[in-house]
This record gives sequence, structure tokens and C-alpha cells, in this order.
Amino acid sequence: GGKCLDYHTGVPTKYMVGTVEGLVMSVNRKASDPSTRISNVFPGHYGPVYAVRRHPTETKYFCSISDWSCRFFTEDNKTPLITIPAQRNYLTNAVWGLSRTTVIYTGNTVGGIDAWDLIQSLKQPVCSISVGSNPVYSMAIENNGQFLLTGDSEGTATLLELNDPLRNITQTEKSLFNGMMGRESKRVKNYDQFIKEQKMREKQKAGGHMDEQEQKEEKEFNPGEIEAEFEAALRGEMEKVVEKKRVVIGEEEGQQPPPPPQGGQPKGEEGKLGD
Repeated sequence: GGKCLDYHTGVPTKYMVGTVEGLVMSVNRKASDPSTRISNVFPGHYGPVYAVRRHPTETKYFCSISDWSCRFFTEDNKTPLITIPAQRNYLTNAVWGLSRTTVIYTGNTVGGIDAWDLIQSLKQPVCSISVGSNPVYSMAIENNGQFLLTGDSEGTATLLELNDPLRNITQTEKSLFNGMMGRESKRVKNYDQFIKEQKMREKQKAGGHMDEQEQKEEKEFNPGEIEAEFEAALRGEMEKVVEKKRVVIGEEEGQQPPPPPQGGQPKGEEGKLGD
């Protein structure tokens, strides 16, 4: 069942849905086949997802609110990149800053608003304010990023004016944010690849049989190759891997190579390796 919805004009063909089962779904509204309409599912929560917010400028990143915490994802991986520590009070909503896009504002069940600066600290908010004693269910930010509007369970709306440190963007802020999220993306990708290889090794030790699809997906873990692929993805490039086949004139496909000539090994050499 759907609990919340987020649509970003920068990604016109997709919208995000948070469910009561703790899942975030990426839905393709232009899908021709109904079976491919849900393009991806992101687990990570144990309770209902109360808010899903796509980043204002870097649209491949998004956050979700549930389980007393806020988790940040990328569309390239199902594992959360960053998780804000669990708070004492249940979180109910969140919204990104529009002037400073590295700041996210969260609301809770006791009427509190917290401002988190992701490039400064992930352990505690940079600013906290109470707008009442009722749960904050609705949050919206003005287009210029100067005002934050909240609404609680009793229908009370509160307009907050953000101060200069929460509005004025620095020159290196965007590069710092992309660098941090890029490092976390590589870390999560390497970790998932390591876990996958560990499961394959355990299956082989247990005498399990791998099907053809699993054998095709199995490959040697190479952190340098993963880093190169990620940097190419950031530049918008797509690397094409071309499979090269060896063709020998006069041999049919699948034909075994001829055996080595007999007598090539000198007498007396047999058994030396074993000795």
C-alpha cells in the first residue's frame, strides 16, 4: 500500500512511492508493459515510509523518512548510502533546502524541526527549533529557499524564516556533496560485491550447484575497475564491453585443438615434479 508520493520535474517519466511495508518504489509512468512499470524497489525500513524526497539538483539521489531515521539512496544501488542516526522522537516528514541543497529539514512527532547539514555533520543537527507540541505532518520550502512552512496534526501552520547560514551557498559546497556521495556509492558497491562473492564461496563449499546464470554473473572482484566505471558514470559516459572471439582458419567452432606432438618430453623427465 502506498503511503507517500514524490514527483520531481527533473525526472518527468518517474515518480517515487513510499509504502506501508517500508519499501520505496521507483515507478515509470511511461512504461509500455505493466510488468515493467515498477522499475526498482529499495528496501531498508521496517515501518511505514512517511516521506520520500528526491534531491533538487542531483536527481539520482533521494531520501526516505521512517524508523526514527532518515536514509539516503541512489538509484544505482538498493543499499542506503548514508543514514542519519535514529532519533529519540519518531520522524514524520522531511524536505530539502532549495538555496543550500546540502541541508535537509526533518519534522518529528513532538513538533520539532531539525536542520541537518550533510557535509558538516551526520551525528547531530546544526539547528533545532520547536514549532509546537503536535506532530509535524506537512513541510514545504519556498522557491527561493528563504522560508519554511510546516503544518501539524491540529491544522496549525507555522512559517519559519531561515537565517543566512542555512541559505547562502558556498563555492565548494556542490563539489563536496558530490564527492561525499560518490565515495559512499563506491563503498556500498564494493561492499555488496564482497557479500555476493562470500555467498558464492559458501555455496561452493557446501557443494551447491550454481546455475548458468550465476556462473555468468560471477567475476573477479576488482576495486579499480569498479572505481573507473563509477567515474565514467559521473561523466555521463557508458563503457561498452566487446566480447572478442578467437577465430582460427580451418577450425570449426567448438573443435578441440590438436594434441601436442609425442616425444616432445625427454626421457627421464617423468616424475621429477613429484620427486
